[in-house]
Amino acid sequence: MEKTVYKNKLINAVKRIRMNDLILLILAICLLLALTLAVKNMGRERTILVPPVIHDRFWVDSNDADPKYLQEMATYFIFLANNINPDNIDYQNSLIINYVNPSQQSYLKTQLAQQASRIKRNQLTTMFSIVGFKVDSTANIVVVNGILKSIIGDKVVSTLEKSYRISFQIINGQLYINEFGEVSNNDPFGEIINDKQ
Repeated sequence: MEKTVYKNKLINAVKRIRMNDLILLILAICLLLALTLAVKNMGRERTILVPPVIHDRFWVDSNDADPKYLQEMATYFIFLANNINPDNIDYQNSLIINYVNPSQQSYLKTQLAQQASRIKRNQLTTMFSIVGFKVDSTANIVVVNGILKSIIGDKVVSTLEKSYRISFQIINGQLYINEFGEVSNNDPFGEIINDKQ
Protein backbone atom coordinates (compact mmCIF):
# COMPACT_ATOMS: atom_id res chain seq x y z
CA MET A 1 0.00 0.00 0.00
CA GLU A 2 2.83 2.33 0.84
CA LYS A 3 4.33 1.49 -2.54
CA THR A 4 1.07 2.50 -4.24
CA VAL A 5 1.01 5.85 -2.40
CA TYR A 6 4.55 6.62 -3.47
CA LYS A 7 3.77 5.48 -7.03
CA ASN A 8 0.74 7.83 -7.14
CA LYS A 9 2.83 10.70 -5.74
CA LEU A 10 5.48 9.99 -8.36
CA ILE A 11 2.88 9.94 -11.15
CA ASN A 12 1.42 13.25 -9.87
CA ALA A 13 4.91 14.79 -9.64
CA VAL A 14 5.69 13.70 -13.23
CA LYS A 15 2.36 15.21 -14.40
CA ARG A 16 3.18 18.52 -12.64
CA ILE A 17 6.67 18.53 -14.18
CA ARG A 18 5.21 17.90 -17.65
CA MET A 19 2.61 20.65 -17.06
CA ASN A 20 5.37 23.01 -15.90
CA ASP A 21 7.43 22.07 -18.96
CA LEU A 22 4.45 22.81 -21.23
CA ILE A 23 3.85 26.18 -19.53
CA LEU A 24 7.56 26.96 -19.78
CA LEU A 25 7.53 26.11 -23.52
CA ILE A 26 4.48 28.34 -24.11
CA LEU A 27 6.12 31.20 -22.18
CA ALA A 28 9.36 30.75 -24.16
CA ILE A 29 7.41 30.93 -27.46
CA CYS A 30 5.59 34.08 -26.28
CA LEU A 31 8.90 35.62 -25.25
CA LEU A 32 10.42 34.87 -28.67
CA LEU A 33 7.39 36.43 -30.41
CA ALA A 34 7.62 39.52 -28.20
CA LEU A 35 11.35 39.78 -28.86
CA THR A 36 10.77 39.48 -32.63
CA LEU A 37 8.16 42.26 -32.55
CA ALA A 38 10.42 44.45 -30.39
CA VAL A 39 13.34 44.05 -32.80
CA LYS A 40 11.10 44.71 -35.80
CA ASN A 41 9.71 47.92 -34.28
CA MET A 42 12.94 49.10 -32.67
CA GLY A 43 13.51 52.78 -33.42
CA ARG A 44 10.08 53.12 -35.00
CA GLU A 45 7.62 55.49 -33.42
CA ARG A 46 4.25 56.41 -34.90
CA THR A 47 2.78 59.79 -34.04
CA ILE A 48 -0.82 60.78 -34.73
CA LEU A 49 -0.88 64.35 -36.06
CA VAL A 50 -3.64 66.90 -36.18
CA PRO A 51 -3.00 69.63 -38.78
CA PRO A 52 -4.47 73.17 -38.52
CA VAL A 53 -7.56 72.17 -40.53
CA ILE A 54 -8.67 68.64 -39.75
CA HIS A 55 -9.85 66.61 -42.72
CA ASP A 56 -8.66 63.21 -41.54
CA ARG A 57 -6.29 61.48 -39.13
CA PHE A 58 -2.71 61.01 -40.26
CA TRP A 59 0.23 58.99 -39.08
CA VAL A 60 3.94 59.65 -39.12
CA ASP A 61 6.60 57.26 -37.96
CA SER A 62 10.36 57.62 -37.80
CA ASN A 63 10.89 57.58 -41.60
CA ASP A 64 7.51 57.51 -43.32
CA ALA A 65 4.29 59.48 -43.39
CA ASP A 66 0.74 58.94 -44.49
CA PRO A 67 0.41 60.05 -48.17
CA LYS A 68 -2.66 62.12 -47.21
CA TYR A 69 -0.56 63.97 -44.62
CA LEU A 70 2.16 64.69 -47.19
CA GLN A 71 -0.50 66.06 -49.56
CA GLU A 72 -2.07 68.25 -46.85
CA MET A 73 1.28 69.67 -45.79
CA ALA A 74 2.30 70.27 -49.43
CA THR A 75 -0.97 72.18 -49.90
CA TYR A 76 -0.21 74.28 -46.82
CA PHE A 77 3.31 75.15 -48.01
CA ILE A 78 2.25 75.82 -51.61
CA PHE A 79 -0.37 78.28 -50.42
CA LEU A 80 2.12 79.93 -48.04
CA ALA A 81 4.66 80.34 -50.84
CA ASN A 82 2.32 81.38 -53.65
CA ASN A 83 -0.69 83.21 -52.17
CA ILE A 84 1.37 86.26 -51.34
CA ASN A 85 1.51 90.04 -51.56
CA PRO A 86 3.96 92.70 -50.30
CA ASP A 87 2.18 92.87 -46.92
CA ASN A 88 2.21 89.17 -46.00
CA ILE A 89 5.25 87.69 -47.73
CA ASP A 90 7.72 88.13 -44.86
CA TYR A 91 5.41 86.48 -42.35
CA GLN A 92 4.55 83.61 -44.67
CA ASN A 93 8.22 83.03 -45.50
CA SER A 94 8.99 82.83 -41.76
CA LEU A 95 6.32 80.13 -41.40
CA ILE A 96 7.89 78.12 -44.22
CA ILE A 97 11.42 78.45 -42.78
CA ASN A 98 10.22 76.87 -39.50
CA TYR A 99 9.64 73.62 -41.41
CA VAL A 100 12.81 73.60 -43.51
CA ASN A 101 15.47 71.01 -42.78
CA PRO A 102 18.23 72.86 -40.87
CA SER A 103 20.82 71.76 -43.46
CA GLN A 104 18.78 73.44 -46.22
CA GLN A 105 17.66 76.59 -44.39
CA SER A 106 20.29 79.01 -45.66
CA TYR A 107 19.68 78.11 -49.31
CA LEU A 108 15.89 78.32 -49.03
CA LYS A 109 16.08 81.54 -46.98
CA THR A 110 18.07 83.12 -49.83
CA GLN A 111 15.52 81.94 -52.41
CA LEU A 112 12.60 83.25 -50.34
CA ALA A 113 14.35 86.59 -49.71
CA GLN A 114 14.88 87.04 -53.46
CA GLN A 115 11.21 86.27 -54.08
CA ALA A 116 10.17 88.72 -51.34
CA SER A 117 12.25 91.55 -52.79
CA ARG A 118 10.77 90.93 -56.26
CA ILE A 119 7.21 90.88 -54.85
CA LYS A 120 7.78 94.12 -52.92
CA ARG A 121 9.65 95.86 -55.74
CA ASN A 122 6.88 95.14 -58.26
CA GLN A 123 3.95 95.44 -55.80
CA LEU A 124 2.93 92.00 -57.02
CA THR A 125 0.20 89.73 -55.68
CA THR A 126 0.13 86.06 -56.64
CA MET A 127 -2.57 83.45 -56.19
CA PHE A 128 -2.20 79.74 -56.79
CA SER A 129 -5.09 77.41 -57.59
CA ILE A 130 -4.33 73.71 -57.21
CA VAL A 131 -5.37 71.44 -60.07
CA GLY A 132 -3.79 68.14 -59.01
CA PHE A 133 -1.20 66.22 -57.03
CA LYS A 134 1.32 63.45 -57.56
CA VAL A 135 2.44 61.85 -54.30
CA ASP A 136 5.42 59.52 -54.07
CA SER A 137 5.05 58.37 -50.46
CA THR A 138 8.05 56.04 -50.61
CA ALA A 139 10.35 59.02 -51.33
CA ASN A 140 8.20 61.55 -49.36
CA ILE A 141 7.81 63.74 -52.46
CA VAL A 142 4.72 65.67 -53.56
CA VAL A 143 4.30 67.42 -56.91
CA VAL A 144 1.54 70.02 -56.98
CA ASN A 145 0.12 71.22 -60.31
CA GLY A 146 -1.94 74.35 -60.68
CA ILE A 147 -2.52 77.81 -62.06
CA LEU A 148 -0.49 80.79 -60.79
CA LYS A 149 -2.05 84.22 -61.33
CA SER A 150 0.08 87.32 -60.95
CA ILE A 151 -1.71 90.58 -60.27
CA ILE A 152 -0.45 94.16 -60.16
CA GLY A 153 -3.09 96.52 -58.79
CA ASP A 154 -6.39 95.27 -60.22
CA LYS A 155 -4.88 93.85 -63.40
CA VAL A 156 -4.01 90.18 -63.94
CA VAL A 157 -0.61 90.34 -65.66
CA SER A 158 -0.10 86.60 -66.10
CA THR A 159 -1.84 83.28 -65.70
CA LEU A 160 0.55 80.35 -65.95
CA GLU A 161 0.39 76.60 -65.46
CA LYS A 162 2.97 75.72 -62.81
CA SER A 163 4.23 72.59 -61.08
CA TYR A 164 6.03 72.62 -57.75
CA ARG A 165 7.86 69.76 -56.09
CA ILE A 166 8.26 69.49 -52.36
CA SER A 167 10.55 66.82 -50.93
CA PHE A 168 10.09 66.06 -47.27
CA GLN A 169 12.39 64.39 -44.78
CA ILE A 170 11.09 62.90 -41.58
CA ILE A 171 13.45 63.00 -38.62
CA ASN A 172 12.19 61.40 -35.40
CA GLY A 173 8.59 61.84 -36.53
CA GLN A 174 9.08 65.55 -37.40
CA LEU A 175 8.37 66.61 -40.98
CA TYR A 176 10.95 68.90 -42.64
CA ILE A 177 11.10 70.41 -46.12
CA ASN A 178 14.21 69.11 -47.84
CA GLU A 179 13.59 70.61 -51.28
CA PHE A 180 11.01 73.05 -52.62
CA GLY A 181 10.87 74.52 -56.10
CA GLU A 182 9.26 74.83 -59.49
CA VAL A 183 9.63 71.91 -61.88
CA SER A 184 8.72 71.30 -65.49
CA ASN A 185 5.12 70.24 -66.07
CA ASN A 186 6.43 67.54 -68.42
CA ASP A 187 9.10 66.21 -66.02
CA PRO A 188 7.96 66.89 -62.44
CA PHE A 189 10.59 64.58 -60.94
CA GLY A 190 13.41 66.19 -62.95
CA GLU A 191 15.59 69.16 -62.06
CA ILE A 192 14.20 72.15 -60.19
CA ILE A 193 13.90 75.23 -62.40
CA ASN A 194 16.12 78.04 -61.13
CA ASP A 195 14.02 81.19 -61.01
CA LYS A 196 15.94 84.07 -62.59
CA GLN A 197 14.87 87.14 -60.60
